[in-house]
Amino acid sequence: MKPIKLKFAGLQSYREEQEIDLLEVGALGIFGIFGPTGAGKSTILDAITLALYGNVERAPNGIRGIMNHFTDLLYVSFEFALGEKQYLVERSYKRNKREDTITNKVSRLIKVQEEKEILADKANEVTETIESLLGMKFRDFTRAVIIPQNKFDQFLKLTEKDRTEMLEKIFCLEEYGERLTEKVKKLEKDLESKYEGNKSRMAELGDASQETIQQVEEQLKDKRRIAAEKAKEGKQLEKQLKKLEIAAGIHQEMVDRQQEKEKLQQQRTEIEKQQQQLRLAKKAEGFEDTLEQLKKLKQEMQEKKTELKAEEKAEANIDEAIKEARVQLENSKEKQQLVNRLKEEELPKLPLAANYEKQIEELQGETKELTKEINEKKKKFVMLEKEHKENNKILENEKKAILELRKTKKRMNNILLCREEVENAIASLQRLEVEEKQEKDASHELQKKEKEQKKEEEALRILLKKYIHDTMLDTEKASLQQLVGYAEGIVKEVEEKQTIAEEMVTTAIEKNMAGELSSKLKEGEPCQVCGSTHHPKPAIAEEETEKDPLQRAKEKLQTIKKEAKEIRQWLQQVNIQYTTEKNIMKEIQSFYKDRWMKKVADLQKIKADFESALVLLQEKINQITANYKVTDRNTVKTLKEHLREAEEAYQKVTEEIESKEDAVKDLEKKIHGLKEECNHLETNVKISLENIEKNNKKAQQLKENIESLIGNTTVAVYEEQIKTRITELEKQIRTAEEIWESTNKRKQEIQQRLAILKSSIENSIKHLETMENHLKDRLANAGFSDIVQLENALIEKEKQEAMEEKINNYEKAWDFTLKSLETLEKKAEENPFDKGLFEGTKELNDKNSEEYERIVKEEGGLQKNLEDLKEKQKRWKELQEVNKQIGEKIDLVTTLFNLLKRKRFVKFLAEEHMRDMAVEASIKLGELTGQRYRLELDDKGNFIMRDDYSGGEGRLVTSLSGGETFLTSLALALALSSKIQLKGELLGFFFLDEGFGTLDNEKLELVMNTLEKLRKDQRMVGIISHVGELKNRMPRYMEVTAAQQNGAGSKVVVKHN
Repeated sequence: MKPIKLKFAGLQSYREEQEIDLLEVGALGIFGIFGPTGAGKSTILDAITLALYGNVERAPNGIRGIMNHFTDLLYVSFEFALGEKQYLVERSYKRNKREDTITNKVSRLIKVQEEKEILADKANEVTETIESLLGMKFRDFTRAVIIPQNKFDQFLKLTEKDRTEMLEKIFCLEEYGERLTEKVKKLEKDLESKYEGNKSRMAELGDASQETIQQVEEQLKDKRRIAAEKAKEGKQLEKQLKKLEIAAGIHQEMVDRQQEKEKLQQQRTEIEKQQQQLRLAKKAEGFEDTLEQLKKLKQEMQEKKTELKAEEKAEANIDEAIKEARVQLENSKEKQQLVNRLKEEELPKLPLAANYEKQIEELQGETKELTKEINEKKKKFVMLEKEHKENNKILENEKKAILELRKTKKRMNNILLCREEVENAIASLQRLEVEEKQEKDASHELQKKEKEQKKEEEALRILLKKYIHDTMLDTEKASLQQLVGYAEGIVKEVEEKQTIAEEMVTTAIEKNMAGELSSKLKEGEPCQVCGSTHHPKPAIAEEETEKDPLQRAKEKLQTIKKEAKEIRQWLQQVNIQYTTEKNIMKEIQSFYKDRWMKKVADLQKIKADFESALVLLQEKINQITANYKVTDRNTVKTLKEHLREAEEAYQKVTEEIESKEDAVKDLEKKIHGLKEECNHLETNVKISLENIEKNNKKAQQLKENIESLIGNTTVAVYEEQIKTRITELEKQIRTAEEIWESTNKRKQEIQQRLAILKSSIENSIKHLETMENHLKDRLANAGFSDIVQLENALIEKEKQEAMEEKINNYEKAWDFTLKSLETLEKKAEENPFDKGLFEGTKELNDKNSEEYERIVKEEGGLQKNLEDLKEKQKRWKELQEVNKQIGEKIDLVTTLFNLLKRKRFVKFLAEEHMRDMAVEASIKLGELTGQRYRLELDDKGNFIMRDDYSGGEGRLVTSLSGGETFLTSLALALALSSKIQLKGELLGFFFLDEGFGTLDNEKLELVMNTLEKLRKDQRMVGIISHVGELKNRMPRYMEVTAAQQNGAGSKVVVKHN
């Protein structure tokens, strides 16, 4: 995953939109985010998690209280890449009635390509799609990718179960966990289903044994034999029947020809009639043209008569139209007079009325501007009055605040008079610290003495061994003398402690001053040191909590003197023992070797007693010195801190008084200016109202003038009405003239057509009479009585041809039938027909055919049954073999399912990943700590840190200090980020929020060197911190400026080193 661009606005301290090009700022692999505490550095990470998951780690319920107080909208957009694909996720929120709650307004996830594709457009769908794309839920993302404040060590301290679940998602192990288990379950179910299905299919196959197949084969053999016999019998019958069918065919054909002859005989009369019609039609063919001309002439004459009637009717209609046109022409003269009056009287009024209207519009526009100006001035006046009142109120509050501050300043001045007493207490504390240092030095010296003592004891043991062989007593004597000298030194040291204790008595008296001061404090009254009226943790006076410090110190002094006396007495006893030992050594020299060897053993016992006594003495000395280390000096330190705070508060109050006095002057000046501006506005409004009144009166007079000219309407409307009326009248006049002219013209045209038609009809009548007389003469010569008989004799050419063809076909059929009957009669004599024999033979043949077909069908059924049985037997054996293989697979799947139960396989893979990461994290941790620490996993999967500077001793991570926890968590985060895959793509970045403040300079240097090496790994690492030294180490970084009191939000600026 590679972040590309982040935009957000209205989120926590950010009000305006911020746009961050993460590719630019993270181009060199590592970058920082710096700014003061509370500026909004971590909010940048919140913007990323809000865009991706709709959730902010630090907010209640994920989004409550995250919107900036000065806005009602929150928007966030995050663009990132997964491999070669780019995505853009956007979310926006609006504020609810409850100010600390918000509602999602828009959520969408877009796949960025040539054409943008919206993958999801609802809040839950966007989150689910993001989880699917990244393979991480919100909690996993904040543990391994973006690590917020106070969450850095969360992954380190997770339980084995939680860590396994997280690693399952981070390393995409779901397919090996529940998904793989579900697949195995489904596979097992499918295999069992197939197994049972095969068993059912085997049962459905029925009996397909070899015995059944043999029985069917015997039945099939019998059927084939019977079918062969029937086939042979059928051939003989078919041969006999074929001969009989020939005779039957001849007989039947004779019957058919005889019936055909009788049918033709019946058609003879009709044929002869058609022959007569055909002869007349041939004669009439010469008259067709004459008849056609005659018919055409009659038709034309009839059309002309019809046209004549229409023209006569049109002539009557046109006379009526001429009368009406004459009336309209007379009316148009009156309309022309009205047009002339409108042009001469009404049109000249329009320019004057238009001028009046223009003046009214100018006056109305001026009035409108004045009204608008008055409204704006009134609004400004109300705003100024409100501001005047608010400033007066602020002025009163500021004056009251100044009075209170002056009282506070006076009280604080009284408090600071106690400075000398506090400084004396501080000086006493400093002396006490010096004495403690001396005490520590003495303790170190004592430890040094102890080491020397151990060396001397070792030397003593060597001398004792040597003495056994040679001069043991002389060496022992020297050692004892040295030990006595050491004991005397201890006595002297105790006496010095006694002197220190006496000085501490005086110190305790001085120290009790803080308690004396605090005992005078009362709730609600100012402290004499810091001026505060609230006292949450006052120093407690010594007499209230324990004995008088002087008395206690004296008692301790007496104890030390007593213990010093006891030490001197003990030293005398040691000297006595030493003297005794000296005498014993002299005696040893006079005894045999075996006897003085016993004395040496006694001497060693005495030496052991001496060493025990010496240890006892050291413990007493430590106890005495420890009692004086418990001196409580927090009260004096608190007083010193309060004194410093009081001085700062006094300075702050003085500066605040000066600031507020300047503010009061500015407010008084501002109030005076507001008052003058209000008076000026009132005067301007009054003048504007007077001008409006004048304009209204002038406009009213102009309206009356317009009404006197054109009535209660506008110039434009009146002008339109007049011009429209003139246009309509002129159009009516032109129309009347055109109608008069066209009507007279049409009458002339009709009269001309009437004369032509009458002349043409007379000529047609004469021509028709001539043609009819000539036709009568020709009809008589051809044998026709009249034209009607001629017309009836006419037949169309196609119909004549059809009649001729029909007559010819009849003649041919008659000749063919007679000849066929003659030929068939000869054949019948040669092959006579016996109907009874034919029908009997045919019946036997049909019966034999039916039996043969039945036997063949039964044979086919047996053949099919045999084939089915063999196929079923083959299928049964195949299913049996398949079920055998399925059974073996079911056994394997059951074994695999048992191995996958309770996520055993996922736990194994997660543990392998975890051990792999632990090795890499251990290498990183070694680099960060100068090879001091190593990180391991124990048998239970818990993290163990090995300290190689302490012999490789193992420590639980819960026992680590803040700096050690941070370094260990960082090493683990680096290892985790190098292993994490988001849907198969390596994680390309992660963020660290805070944590660097717990490191010293040396460890900080090691951490930075390690992070800078990540550039080579092609990973982007973001660091959020307030540690200033880190800024100079960053090639590029973001500088965050805090929100301002005027409402301006935090801002982000990218900078380069």
